[in-house]
Amino acid sequence: MSSSFGENVDPCAAIRAILGSYPFSVGLLRELLQNSDDARASKQIFVLDHRTHATDHIHHPRLKPTQGPALLAFNDAMFQEEDWAALQNIHRSSKKMDTSKIGKYGIGFRSVYHITDYPQIMSGPFFAILDPQHNFSPAGGVKINLSENTSTYQGHLTTFDSLLPNDWQGKEFTGSVIRLPLRDRESDISNKVVESHEISQLLHDFIKDEMNIALLFLENVKTIELYEINERGKRTQIAVSTISRSPLTVASQGYKTHTASIATITQKGDNTKAWRLLRCPFPEEDATSLLAQRTGFDPSLTLTDNKLLPDVSTAVPLSIADHTETSGRLFTFLPLPMKTGFPGHIHALFALTQSRQNLRNSEDTGIVRGSNDSILVEWNKVLFEDFIPKAWARLLEVLTTEDHLTEVFRAWPPSQPKATCGDSLAWRAFPSSVFQQVLSSKLAVWPVHGASAFRPLESVLVAPPTMKEEIVAALSSVGLEITRPPGYIVDIIMAQEHSEVILTPKVAHKTLLKHVNRLESSSVAVTTAILEYLLSTGNINNVVNLPIVPVVGGRKVAFVHTHSRPSSRHTLLERSEYDVFGACDDDAIALANLPKAVAELLREDGPSHVNVERLTSEKVIKYLDLHPNRLGLNLSTVKTDPDAVEWLSAFWVWFNESSLKDELLPKLRKVYLLPCTAGLKTAERPVFQMVGEHPNLVQDLVTFGVPFLHSTCAVPAQSVLTKYGLLKKINNIHALLETLSSCSYGALTLDETKARLLLNHIASCLPASCSSNGRLSKDLQRTLRSLPVFCLVTTDGHNITAQWTHIPVGSTVRGIISTSSQAILPRVAHTVYIDLSNGPRQILPYLEPGQPDPMSHHQLLSLAVEHLAQQPQGFQATFLRHIIDQRHSTPPYILRELRQRSFVYTIDGTTHAPDDVIDPSSSLVALFPGSNDRLARRSNNVEKLIVEHLASLGLLQSSLTGDIIEDRIQYASRHTAPLVAKALLKAIRSSSFNCRSIDIDPQARWLPTDQGLLKPSECRPCSVSEDELSLFDEVLHVLADGVTVSASLQVALGWDRPIPFDILLKQLDRVLTKNMTRKVTPIIRELSKRGLSVNDLNALREVTSNRGWIPQSGHPVVLISTADAVISHPIKKAGFYQISAALLDRREVENFLRIMGCSDKYVILFRS
Repeated sequence: MSSSFGENVDPCAAIRAILGSYPFSVGLLRELLQNSDDARASKQIFVLDHRTHATDHIHHPRLKPTQGPALLAFNDAMFQEEDWAALQNIHRSSKKMDTSKIGKYGIGFRSVYHITDYPQIMSGPFFAILDPQHNFSPAGGVKINLSENTSTYQGHLTTFDSLLPNDWQGKEFTGSVIRLPLRDRESDISNKVVESHEISQLLHDFIKDEMNIALLFLENVKTIELYEINERGKRTQIAVSTISRSPLTVASQGYKTHTASIATITQKGDNTKAWRLLRCPFPEEDATSLLAQRTGFDPSLTLTDNKLLPDVSTAVPLSIADHTETSGRLFTFLPLPMKTGFPGHIHALFALTQSRQNLRNSEDTGIVRGSNDSILVEWNKVLFEDFIPKAWARLLEVLTTEDHLTEVFRAWPPSQPKATCGDSLAWRAFPSSVFQQVLSSKLAVWPVHGASAFRPLESVLVAPPTMKEEIVAALSSVGLEITRPPGYIVDIIMAQEHSEVILTPKVAHKTLLKHVNRLESSSVAVTTAILEYLLSTGNINNVVNLPIVPVVGGRKVAFVHTHSRPSSRHTLLERSEYDVFGACDDDAIALANLPKAVAELLREDGPSHVNVERLTSEKVIKYLDLHPNRLGLNLSTVKTDPDAVEWLSAFWVWFNESSLKDELLPKLRKVYLLPCTAGLKTAERPVFQMVGEHPNLVQDLVTFGVPFLHSTCAVPAQSVLTKYGLLKKINNIHALLETLSSCSYGALTLDETKARLLLNHIASCLPASCSSNGRLSKDLQRTLRSLPVFCLVTTDGHNITAQWTHIPVGSTVRGIISTSSQAILPRVAHTVYIDLSNGPRQILPYLEPGQPDPMSHHQLLSLAVEHLAQQPQGFQATFLRHIIDQRHSTPPYILRELRQRSFVYTIDGTTHAPDDVIDPSSSLVALFPGSNDRLARRSNNVEKLIVEHLASLGLLQSSLTGDIIEDRIQYASRHTAPLVAKALLKAIRSSSFNCRSIDIDPQARWLPTDQGLLKPSECRPCSVSEDELSLFDEVLHVLADGVTVSASLQVALGWDRPIPFDILLKQLDRVLTKNMTRKVTPIIRELSKRGLSVNDLNALREVTSNRGWIPQSGHPVVLISTADAVISHPIKKAGFYQISAALLDRREVENFLRIMGCSDKYVILFRS
């Protein structure tokens, strides 16, 4: 047996459950507004009535608390029967199958129980009071037909008086009013006691957050009004909002669009906002197909049960043209409490939680795959990943085509933060999804910069956000269609691998090649900006073949690759280079006129990649050649142009700062670059500074041809010229002489004043100049000597001549300071004398380093002696007279030099030194019979004076000398002149001349003997003893009678030495042969004194062999042989004789005789 069994539903518990999922918020007003729109009402009025009404004539005494403050919601539509029925079904919706109605759940109305326990509804002829607690009605409420008994419920009706027409008679009410008496005590439904000020705040929150957008997606309600009635019954309008819509137009794909204007009036002021709305009802089958693919299940039933359709609408405020909007929210007809931060609002039939506060999303765990919940979660994903992006993409298209919104990127959904939870997870990829739809549909929504056109993405270049506006403007102006999306959109483009549309220098270069004509006609400012951008990545190839580089001449040129071997190159000029050479080369590139980064890249990479080059020394030389023609300057070498001076000043300042200076300087030598007072000069030699110098001195140097820098040359340029040795002061004598060496002044003469001025200047500055520059070179010495500034003097011994002139080439310079000495200045070949008596003596070392000081009197005497032979005889006589006059102060060496100097003429016409000329008054004349080369010539008075002066000075030869002796010996020998020989020997003897040092020729035959003149080895003096004579007289001759030889001469002749052994041997042989026995003893005695060698003894034995040669004792005239001679105990009968006692008185004789073979005594040996 069965019995009834089922759930018992407690209405209060059900309502509490509903309130637990519905927050107490402005959502309450939304629910009421939803019902109004579902009822097809056009107006919605909310009234907060703060009054407390009378409690009589009410349905039940327990309803007295409902006569206090209440919130009333009016709309101009009538409740239908199904609406009345829906109020009786807590968990049902009367609109479940009607997707045109908002109240999908039906239970949304129950949110009113947040503020009331007794909702009251008046519509048409009915007035209903709900009583879920069954406090006054066991049925849970009451529905009263007002037309039957109005007066019975008059107390309830008075609480509606703020919304009732003035002429209402209590009959049928046209419209609907829901009155919500505020709960004044805790109840079974809620323990929340509601104060009227809370509802007031709720209304103001609605005004602030939703009033101006609530009407956007509603189908019917056009106006919302809000009022408050205070306790005294004063009614105040606190806000009103009205929407007006333009007629619908059909956009692409059949989507419908229109504009709307919402006028909102509040206590703070009025506001009207225009909107662009687009409705995109996508096919239901598309949604079903996508969900089926994603879930693997058929979602149709779930979609139907939840009234879910892919019907998407979007709304964007047209104020976005002026500023960014970020207040976007999600709608399901009315705003949902989900802010997206998008620039507009999105309406769709979202799968929401029961509270209508959140999306159903994948964060819900444990959802069964294929279940309704899983399909609802996927539904939201499909909306945000497919349908809403499509709708938004089309909205962008509409904004560009219908509203011509140039700032269309403000309408793009902004970059989303990296959410990890919450509703925003649903739309975090929304910007990328919109981009995909825009791209796949090739929508022309990309605004072209600088134009009112829109293009598909593939037709434009996307400028990165970091790209400067002026670059984009410049590129746009030459024909590039560029769009400038925000950075996050660029990131999306890059992330989805569409970098080919991103504007880069390389991409720009490729595109610009198609717009060459526009480039050529564009301004310099534009092309400079483009140039800077193209080279911003450091790749110089990005400007090749683009006429974009400005050159000095004003046109724009295109670079070409170096590997294409360009015929010409553009010169890169730095600022300083341009200032100087800019006018010289129309095709040069002024780096200073380019952006800094461009200039730096061209410096570093340009020359190796394209047809540019840095300024070279060769190019500078070329410019210097061109410059006069380019600027019309007169670079004359004879006249100075002020403009040329100014330009050359600038050139030298640049030169000093240029890295080319070391390489360039040698190449400038032949170029006219030095502006001087008399025109331009080359840089081969320095020019001179005239400022601060003696004007007369400067003028004198100018007459020589010395160049002086023009006074208007800029001071910085002068410093540079000084630094490089091209500008000198005239106290730099080295530089001055170097310059003078190239000047032509050979015929120039100066008066004494000018010559002294210049010479004094040079002499005073030379020490410092040499200290800085070193000694004068030979060339500079020659130049110095060539200046006509020297006082040169000459004399013939009588007259002195002075002349201011130059020093002849090759001359030796002698300085003199004593006028008294000028009379004895000798004429010396290639020698000049400078009179320094009133001049700068310090100049002399630089003219003649070997003679740094002026000549003293003694030096001058010595010089005169040195060159006396070359002087006229008159000078010689004057000079000798001068020596005689100054003899007390004349150094001996002068006289010695004079004695040896060959200048005296002898009779034979040759010249000899005084020392070689015989004093006519001396006894030496006898030694030189007929010797015309030794006797002074006295053919005229001058020669007589010369001989007289020389004799007076004792310089002629008047006494015997070794040389005379040797000379006369040779003379006597050669000429067999016995008289000269005898006279010489007499002179030697009478003068007691020491002949020991004389080197007498041993072969000369000059010694007089009876046999004629003989050599010293052939004779001996006759003045010797008989014994001495016995040693050689049979071999040698003796001098003639009367001829005597001094002791020193005998030494010189070698006669002081013993008679040579060979002479003694010959003498002995001849004496023995001639039996001259008296001469034997002296010979034997002499031989015994000699230290005889073995050979000598053998020779002696041979001479005496078998011959008597030893004087016999007692008979000295008898000679006995060696064998017969004994020293003692002779045996005469036996034939042995004793040697003469005259020989045995000395032991060395005995020893000698024994050596020669003599015995001491005779011994007879007997044999047996």
